[in-house]
Amino acid sequence: MKKHLSLVLLSILFIFLDTAFFSTVNIYGIRPYMTLALALAATYTFSVQSGMIIAAVAGILIDLICNPYLGLTPALYIAGVIVLYGLIRRGHPKKIVVFLYYVGVCAALDLLLCLLSNIFGANRNIVEALLLHSLPCAALSSVATLGLGRLFKPLLKGQLESA
Repeated sequence: MKKHLSLVLLSILFIFLDTAFFSTVNIYGIRPYMTLALALAATYTFSVQSGMIIAAVAGILIDLICNPYLGLTPALYIAGVIVLYGLIRRGHPKKIVVFLYYVGVCAALDLLLCLLSNIFGANRNIVEALLLHSLPCAALSSVATLGLGRLFKPLLKGQLESA
């Protein structure tokens, strides 16, 4: 219970990073998706339940704060967590496979949001959005996810020793 409560509090901190900090501190609009990185790192390090809790809480709060599509972000985050769990269950994948998976999930999230904005009247070039925004954001998010996973490893050891 303490772990899940701390993960919810951590997701609220990462929502602040996503919505307030990285929206102003970025390089040409390229910034990591920290809440998605947190959900994927928690899934990879702890369990699918931890990732699902973060994905649901963070996704709903992000949609309430800054997205007009209520429910889309948690659905995408949870889908990413479920597919990652399936990848982990088949065997412990190599780091490059996990990195490429993270890049794919983050790029898919960004491209889906781009497609939805085009459906609702925006005029964005999909190829340009992919090359100039989605892939760099996805690579940065993947690096953040791998870094968070490394930070979670000592917490996992401490939790196992105290149990």
